[in-house]
Amino acid sequence: MERKIASKRGRPATPLLQRLRVIAWSHHVMVASGAVQADQFERLISKAHPRLRLSSGLWPRYLRGDVMPQGSQERAKSSLIVRLDRVYPGTAEIFYHPLWELMDFDRLLWPKRLREIYLSMNEFVWMDFVEDFGDWITVLLDEEKGPRKVLDATELPFWKIEQSDESLQVAWGLIDGLDGVAVCLIEARSGYLAQDIRAFVNAILGVNSMLKKLVKDPGFQFPKQQSALLILRGMCFRLAELLIIEPGSNEKVKFFERAIRNRRDEWEAQVNPHLSELPRPDRSTMTRWLNQVGRQKFPEW
Repeated sequence: MERKIASKRGRPATPLLQRLRVIAWSHHVMVASGAVQADQFERLISKAHPRLRLSSGLWPRYLRGDVMPQGSQERAKSSLIVRLDRVYPGTAEIFYHPLWELMDFDRLLWPKRLREIYLSMNEFVWMDFVEDFGDWITVLLDEEKGPRKVLDATELPFWKIEQSDESLQVAWGLIDGLDGVAVCLIEARSGYLAQDIRAFVNAILGVNSMLKKLVKDPGFQFPKQQSALLILRGMCFRLAELLIIEPGSNEKVKFFERAIRNRRDEWEAQVNPHLSELPRPDRSTMTRWLNQVGRQKFPEW
């Protein structure tokens, strides 16, 4: 008699990058609310904002990144992310920030999409990187904020402003926070597409620097958020290892290989003390995440 193997049920595991995304968002909501514990936050919401209908015991799962909020991917009005943003304005921007698409190294993003991402951000962010020739059109990107004028993203197949390494560093220095991370990610992806190793390495190390600065940001002070920032930096180093270090090097590549190794060593020196300060369950989780990052492959690159 054949034995029937029971199929595994339940929702699939949340991908690591999406876990980090939920962790960053949910803790930012906590910061905005003033709560420091999950149960404290749930009591606050049930008392002050009962119409939000936050299920008891669900918030700790968001803080761990275990599940994605329902409706979040479609940006539905009924999603918890949008509803909470009405109470704590600006928190939805953390979840829907373009950096999460840009950090998804399982996918290559072509120039047209990179330009669209640039133009989805504030003009101050992209003005030094995108030629502003073309038509300005009125679009509704966010129903809560209403229509605004943006540069038509369908124009100009060749749109990047050429800059020297020095001018790029100056431009990056004017942008910080998540926008700064996104800009460096776009430039790293653009450098790869152009097969410009210098541009790629400078930009991916720029991502590392931007993420490192966020450690001091008031919105990223929960230990779980600090873990997320370290894991994101690790993902960038993993991509650089796969493209620069593992294939083997020639004289041209060795300079960039050393630069990557030096920054990676600094990152590793920061990971170990952070791990030692975490409670045992969180330490085990982060160790598992680090191992997962170390095994990542990005076949499209």
